Amino acid sequence: MPITREELRNLIHQRCDIENSGFETDAETNHHINFAVSVVHDYLITTFENSYAVKSILITTVAGTSGYDLGSDFHRPISISMEIDGFYVPLNRFEDADVILVSTPESWGIGNMPEYTLVDTSFSTATYNNWGIQFNPPPDSVKNVLVKYHQTAPEFDNDTDEIFYQRNVIDLIIIEACLRIKDKEEREVTRLMQERSKIEERIKDWASPIDRLNPHGTIDIYNRTGWFDWRHKRLF
Repeated sequence: MPITREELRNLIHQRCDIENSGFETDAETNHHINFAVSVVHDYLITTFENSYAVKSILITTVAGTSGYDLGSDFHRPISISMEIDGFYVPLNRFEDADVILVSTPESWGIGNMPEYTLVDTSFSTATYNNWGIQFNPPPDSVKNVLVKYHQTAPEFDNDTDEIFYQRNVIDLIIIEACLRIKDKEEREVTRLMQERSKIEERIKDWASPIDRLNPHGTIDIYNRTGWFDWRHKRLF
């Protein structure tokens, strides 16, 4: 169901019993709303896994270029894979502290699979939540890399902005915002915590049919000797 920021703020004030109290400004509640949405967004990702807020982008590499932008809606990676002979083979991730970066472009292939790391480029672009991916070694030719990831949580900028969530999810957002308000008031939150747990259980039950009706997974096998077996396997 759609709900605006103004509607959500009114529901939060009602639930916290602070209507017209002057204790909480609209600006403060708006901040709590966006925080609560981000918390619930992460909970939904954990609960629904790859069935929620998923996006894929295809990166076409440029010879000699190791870094590429992932955009401002990148939140959590799901898989990074490179196209080889019509199939997408998963790449391994490296950490800066463990790897010596290679600056000379190399040919990517089964015997020389690149690794990747994710870099936050916000500090260099003055853009909030701007992520990029860096490959080691850089490619010496055009390659296709498929990046599958979870998107960032939606944010309210105006009172008329809408988000679309199932009723239980909206109730959970309200609870999360109220917990922050109650913490500011230093008031007892046991009932809110109990209600949150019940709503989370209902959402988990809601997610269960998806798991039963779509019980599939991906098995990816690769080692540095060059042998690989990449296939989809349906689990029953």
